[in-house]
Amino acid sequence: MDWGDNTELQDIFRAEVVEMAGRLSGGADSIIDDVYSASPTSDLARAAHTIKGSGKVMGFEYAADAAIDLEGVWKAIEAGTLRPTGALGAHLKAVAEALPTAVNSGSEADKAALRAASEGLRRHLEHDLPTSPPPNGPPRKPEVDSAKKPGPPDPPKPAEPPSAHLADNPEPQVDLGGLLSSLHDRMAGTTTRVEVQRLYQLINRAVEARLDASVLSASLTPDGTFDSSDESATDAVAAWRMATEVLESALLDVERQALALSSGRLRELTSAFPQLLRFISRRTGKEVRFELVGDNLDIDRQILERLQEPLRHLLVNAVDHGIESAEERLAAGKTPTGNIALRAMVSAHRLRITIEDDGRGIDWAAVAKEGLKRNLLTPSSTHDFAELSALLYQSGFSTHDVANDLSGDGLGLWAAAQAAEQLNGTLSVESNPGRGTTITLTLPSSLALQDLLLVESEGQRWGIPATAVEATMDLAGSGIEDEGNQQAVLYNGEKIPVASFATVVGLREADDATQLVVLSTRTGPVGLTVPVVIGRRQVAVKGIGPMLGGVEHLTGAAMLGGGQVVVIVEPNRLGELVRVRPTELTSRPRVLVVDDSAGVRQLVAAALSSSGFEVVLAGEADAALGHLEREHFDALVVDYLMPGSDGVELVRDVRRTQSALRIVMVSGVATDEDKERAWSAGVNAYLDKFDLRQGVLVQTLRSLLRLAAEPLPTLKEV
Repeated sequence: MDWGDNTELQDIFRAEVVEMAGRLSGGADSIIDDVYSASPTSDLARAAHTIKGSGKVMGFEYAADAAIDLEGVWKAIEAGTLRPTGALGAHLKAVAEALPTAVNSGSEADKAALRAASEGLRRHLEHDLPTSPPPNGPPRKPEVDSAKKPGPPDPPKPAEPPSAHLADNPEPQVDLGGLLSSLHDRMAGTTTRVEVQRLYQLINRAVEARLDASVLSASLTPDGTFDSSDESATDAVAAWRMATEVLESALLDVERQALALSSGRLRELTSAFPQLLRFISRRTGKEVRFELVGDNLDIDRQILERLQEPLRHLLVNAVDHGIESAEERLAAGKTPTGNIALRAMVSAHRLRITIEDDGRGIDWAAVAKEGLKRNLLTPSSTHDFAELSALLYQSGFSTHDVANDLSGDGLGLWAAAQAAEQLNGTLSVESNPGRGTTITLTLPSSLALQDLLLVESEGQRWGIPATAVEATMDLAGSGIEDEGNQQAVLYNGEKIPVASFATVVGLREADDATQLVVLSTRTGPVGLTVPVVIGRRQVAVKGIGPMLGGVEHLTGAAMLGGGQVVVIVEPNRLGELVRVRPTELTSRPRVLVVDDSAGVRQLVAAALSSSGFEVVLAGEADAALGHLEREHFDALVVDYLMPGSDGVELVRDVRRTQSALRIVMVSGVATDEDKERAWSAGVNAYLDKFDLRQGVLVQTLRSLLRLAAEPLPTLKEV
């Protein structure tokens, strides 16, 4: 449903804006009249927050944007960190008075006036920001000319377009030649509003960190030794160590402040939900009580801004699909008023949001009937709970015969499931007939940082989200037993399945396992045996780029320094693979990957081995030729640009002895002339590292190897 097109809900919103803007205007008057007293319990920031939340839900983005400005300023004033001068009060009043006018008329002129008032407020904060009060002292009194109240602020000059400097500051290329997506690529929006005071604090701390780094640099001589002209070598080393510790502390503080700056309160989304539920209950003729818990949590804005639509869909479904009419509830022995709750909590770096209702529950018979009708089920699978549940997440699937303006279009659970997948999280549904439904969204608390348990298997490093790790132990004392064709171990009083990590992710196991890692997954705990457990590390996570994407249990990657890359695995998918009793693959297509970057080799190897290929790695041309002389390979993946003999020369050398070997060249820097050199040398496919097609490298190799009995193909359009 498009809430901004509903006349009744628009009227409710406009009335709310008039009321809240009146409070904000009165607060501004108190500053202008020199009678305002800052208090953390003031409701002025809350009034602006309400307009912001409702404006976003209703599609009045211009009103929400203005309210964001007001909320940030009133929060600072109420906390005593921003001095409420008469000029600031005048700007606040101008925005507050422009809000209801713009919302009620909807004219472009009034919207422009509101934007101008907001811009005037922002410019005042940027250029005439008053000093903060003493740390232990009261806020300063407003600076007001007692003979004359300040009038409305002058209209601001037009702001410079945001794109004015883009040409001078091009976006830097992402790491590893485009095989990873940058954090910027995963952001929910192009801009994020932040509080000016917090931004200045971050800038100040960053400057201090830079100065600390300068001290370290200055303590070294040009040849890289300690400058100990004024002190002993021992004292110089001690000073270096102390300066390093100071710098590390400063950088950690910068990291914390940056994360706080990129976070927002969950109530930015949920503040309009009570009003939304009241509206829906009136439309459906149902009585509903709504409970909201945990809306004061700070959430990563990348996550926060993608939750609005999914949560709204789920709440609408809870009323329209779940809650019965008062008559039905009384007949079922329930109270006439239905209950819906939205609860949020963060634990162990994981955000969990549940939406519960005590309604009729999911009608599984209706789900099965609709599935049969659409040929999505066979008669024999109508009692398979897993297959029935899977239907709920399909786009357009609904048990309502006719869609209305509230629900029935089959997009509710689908939208929520899509959001969970995009945010590297999960969505689960529990439903009891006659007792209600609980939908749980489990998401990382931050997309930027993640705690990982690092393990090493077959020479490659892998990262397992630490929130899923229940225990690690020595394999020798774990008590693993063989049970039929699968291993198991007794853990917390129950036997859990165990499998080799290498086998699960598609590696040929050669190293002896020494450690057991127990993971918590949605299908229950499982055990994975690994050769080495390196330890826990907090890393900045990047997404795997489209070229290598498409493998369900690989969710991202992170740089470890020194060119090392760790590939991040998805615990729930690993749990599913363990439970299907994996066996080591003995006859897989063998691929030789040649690239001078250790990070690129790790990424490509992880994607290919997880897709059914056996991978051997080489860092330069001579090593690759040695492998090709001693071993059989079905395909060769080679980088165009390498030190010494480049990829094209390697392809020419290979073609002298192996005409049937499938060769894929990958490059992110080659010109058209370079590509022609590659085709002339005899490659079967040429791929750009910035290719945006999902899993194109795996698809290309599979296509080439399926055609092995035919003449060598030319896959310029793979």
